[in-house]
Amino acid sequence: MTHPFIVYLKNKASLKFEYKRDVSSVVRTGNGYRITFNNGKSYNYGADKVKFYPLIATQEDVRIYENGKLNEKYNTVDNYDRYLIFRDGDSCSYPVEKNADIEICDIKKNIAQAESIIDYFKEILKKSGGVSFDIPAEESENKNPNQISSEILIKALDNMDLFESRSALSNYIDGTNSAISTSKETLIYPFGCNESQKLAVETTLRNGISIVEGPPGTGKTQTILNIIANLIVQDKTVAIVSNNNSAVFNVREKLEKYGYGMVVASLGNNENKASFFDNIEEQAVNPDFRISEERLNKAKDEILELDSILTKCFQYRNKLATLKTELSDAEIEFRHIKAEQPLESNIKSVLDKKFYRKWNFSKILKLKDLLSVIGHKNKLSIIDKLRFVLQYGLFDLNSISQYSEEFPVYVNHKFYELYIAKIENEILDVENWLASNNEETNLKRFIETSKEVFNGVLFKKYNRLDKVAFNAKDYRNQFDDFTKRYPVILSSTLSLHTSIPNGYLFDYLIIDESSQVDIIKSAVCFSCCRNVIIVGDSMQLTHIVDKQSKAVAESFQAKYNISPAYDYVE
Repeated sequence: MTHPFIVYLKNKASLKFEYKRDVSSVVRTGNGYRITFNNGKSYNYGADKVKFYPLIATQEDVRIYENGKLNEKYNTVDNYDRYLIFRDGDSCSYPVEKNADIEICDIKKNIAQAESIIDYFKEILKKSGGVSFDIPAEESENKNPNQISSEILIKALDNMDLFESRSALSNYIDGTNSAISTSKETLIYPFGCNESQKLAVETTLRNGISIVEGPPGTGKTQTILNIIANLIVQDKTVAIVSNNNSAVFNVREKLEKYGYGMVVASLGNNENKASFFDNIEEQAVNPDFRISEERLNKAKDEILELDSILTKCFQYRNKLATLKTELSDAEIEFRHIKAEQPLESNIKSVLDKKFYRKWNFSKILKLKDLLSVIGHKNKLSIIDKLRFVLQYGLFDLNSISQYSEEFPVYVNHKFYELYIAKIENEILDVENWLASNNEETNLKRFIETSKEVFNGVLFKKYNRLDKVAFNAKDYRNQFDDFTKRYPVILSSTLSLHTSIPNGYLFDYLIIDESSQVDIIKSAVCFSCCRNVIIVGDSMQLTHIVDKQSKAVAESFQAKYNISPAYDYVE
């Protein structure tokens, strides 16, 4: 039953405000409230002894999550501004103070498409040759590794909560990609960056589902490390997965190299988990990481200032690269023109002296157009003659007919000379701007100050954590504590969901070497996170689909009316 208000009264003995369920009415008086209870008795209270909250709104058919765990007891929420009351029929909770640990989500009304896609995936796994994985020998029980992996995935799909609306899988199946409310934290780049890497970090932290693509050597791992650093600063969790251990171990090795190994837990299959927990050490943060709160805030301000400068520097650097490409192309074209349309230097010198106006790039283009028009008419009009005299300072109009063959070639050569000179001047201007704005120095300071902020946040984070013992058997029972200490979880795509408690959602998932990951394993991983970042190179090897799996997938795609977006083969 919905109550139109809730009331807290101050206890005379403890002086604490206590919630009263048995209040039937509240009337405001001149200096306080008159409270009537269900037994009919009424009392006057001063305003300082009463906290009164009227009902603002009611949400029905909702899911209530507390600290990430589903409260299955209630499906309705009454909002009293500062407090919430959960209900299901006449059963209701005590008031719960609003905080970031409570999430209210509408129950998904239509899961038909999700059911079709999941059933399609399960049929493929049951009827095909399975999907290939590196399964440790002691886990295979003499079974075919592909059969083992299929059984693990089918179990994961069977246990999937299709009414879960907070996961990346829910958004993916619904065809939505919601923007994320951006954090107030300053973005940092302790592992270095260029323009495209910086843009990738900014984009991935603004969108629910992102793709970061680049060929080898373009800094994808560096980008992943910067994303990790920002998520840790924002107090978020991230799982990093791939089809093979080498890709995720590469991330771990890089973090260890820079002194950040304490943030990573290598989970996944039983062998990796055993190795991690058998060798677990007390998490120690480098004492040199410590900085004062004042310096931390000042460093963040410096990063904001440097970010603005470097954004412009990167734009100019990008412009410089474009100009150099244009210059190279123009020089190549000019060489071809000079080979195909040669012009003797003495004739060029004679024609140069005929013009008494200063040339520029736009003027030569107009002259090319003018010559083209004259060529069609085969004679000069009075207006044409005036243009030559006034715009170009060409008083010897007879030279046009005298050098009728050479004149168009001369203008063409002049066009390339001026065009190349124009680009060279622009390059010089950009290079001078970059030099005067100390791009290299600012970038170095940007990276060093980012590192200082990251180190300071890590020192503060780990210095205030109590010691907690974890082992391979019970770490899932205290997973919130575990991820506070190990916010970066490494796993294979197959083993991620078996490494975490049922229903747990990481803030972010990063799939590395993603071209090799098929959509079924991806879907299972998507169900374990709120946001996802796909990292890879579409030009590299894709996941391999054998003939049997392909035939099975194609037949079930028609049966379940599966959109091409969820096609297992493609």
